Amino acid sequence: MPALVNAQNHNAPRSAQVSFLITLAFPIGPLLSSIIAEKFERKWQIVGAAIGTAIFGMLFAAHSASLGLVVLGVLIILMNSLMGYCSHAYQSELFPTRMRARAVGFVYSWGRLSTAFTSLIIGFLFQRFGTAGVFVFIALAMFVVVVSVGVFGPRTRGLALEQISD
Repeated sequence: MPALVNAQNHNAPRSAQVSFLITLAFPIGPLLSSIIAEKFERKWQIVGAAIGTAIFGMLFAAHSASLGLVVLGVLIILMNSLMGYCSHAYQSELFPTRMRARAVGFVYSWGRLSTAFTSLIIGFLFQRFGTAGVFVFIALAMFVVVVSVGVFGPRTRGLALEQISD
């Protein structure tokens, strides 16, 4: 985050302050997300968070003013928090009880492994294409989330786990 902010703001001390303010949203995200946790279908919360991450990220790449970077950075953090808790809850609902722990562990492990590789890709894109390149990559990844979960993800709200896995 500090490198992305610094690339947009070009003022190292100000970028550190902006990054600090953005990171204050990390504990707030789960609290705010808990308000809507059971009010909406989880798959649509994931889709909404992915769309929000893509839009706010692209806007972040176009801003250089400190206030805009803080607001957009906080919105990105909130969307990522929403997507994180929803996806963990959603994936645990998708698998039958007899294999849920193994399946969720498998999915989580692949997620961690993909994070290692995407971190390298983001570093490469940042060097070559700057903040805009990073957020275009993230927006494309969020498009994959929107299509895969929005189109292919089953509905889970109000259904027993046995009904979902059937």
